[in-house]
Amino acid sequence: MTDAEKLKMVKAMTGETDEDTLSTYLSIAGNKVCRKAYPFNPTVTAVPDQYAHIQVEVAVYLLNIRRSEEHTSELQ
Repeated sequence: MTDAEKLKMVKAMTGETDEDTLSTYLSIAGNKVCRKAYPFNPTVTAVPDQYAHIQVEVAVYLLNIRRSEEHTSELQ
């Protein structure tokens, strides 16, 4: 799966339109996936295709957490 496809999926799942934000969260998610899949090999920085959907899911999860925290702080 290409990075553009991942961006499109995250955008569709979250409604976020800022591509810099989406790319940042995909990068963070990719790092988390690589560290979990290859804990003893820090040289692996590209997410293998078999984990692409997991990267997207993690990015969406992180974006949703951020939004819920923002919403909660607005209520206080």
